[in-house]
Parts: sequence; structure tokens; C-alpha cells
Amino acid sequence: MNVRDQYYDLIQHKAVLAVEAEHTLPNIPSRAQFGKIHFYVEGYRFALTTNIDTDEIIMAVEPSSRATATDLNLHPVLGELVGREFGWIWYTTNVQGYDDMLIFAFRGAGGGGITPQLAFLVEASDIKVLRIVGG
Repeated sequence: MNVRDQYYDLIQHKAVLAVEAEHTLPNIPSRAQFGKIHFYVEGYRFALTTNIDTDEIIMAVEPSSRATATDLNLHPVLGELVGREFGWIWYTTNVQGYDDMLIFAFRGAGGGGITPQLAFLVEASDIKVLRIVGG
């Protein structure tokens, strides 16, 4: 089992209690573009950051007893995840061999936990959140 899988085993099926994010375009709040994103679940903080040298997405899970409140000004695409459970995750590698995107499925609010709903893509060292719409 690789490190990413070990990390994910710690948060899978756990509900998101709070989200923190560093918006990189505060003057354009409608853009879902962030320098870092932290999801808090029971006992852990799941962090998404970037490697600025390679534009790869970095994930880490750390023990956390901190119960943080979600910022009321948080972008809606992240704020709506509070209360939903982490489902499946996909790691993507681009044609040049860089791990630059994660795709998530969530349980709750119409999601069963296995259908991809959000993609977190690194471009120019920012994490862009993309909604996946099925047909």
C-alpha cells in the first residue's frame, strides 16, 4: 500500500466537519482557486497543497483535535462539503508524469460516494476546484 492510500484510509467514510482554504484570487471570489485547502474530519486534518517546482498536488493527513469553524465567506464549492463523507478518490498523472490532479466522490447531498463530483487540479501552483457534471 502506498503512502497516499494509507492517508486516505484515515479519512474515507468520515464526514467533513470544517474546511479552511487560502483563496489566491481574493479580488475574484467567484473563482474556486486556492493556495491550500484543509478538510477537518474526526481526529484528522486532510491537507491539499502544491509543489511549486513541479505544479503537483500534495496531500497529507495529520492527527488533529482542532475543531475549526468553516469561514462563512468560504467559496460555496468548498462550503457545501461540510457534513458530507469522503467517498472514493482518484489520483491522476498527466502525460509528462506529474501528479497534478485528485478527483473526489462524496456521500450525501445526492452523492453515493462512488461517482466523481469534484476535481482538484494544480495549474500555476494554485489548486483549482472543478465541478464534474454527469450526464
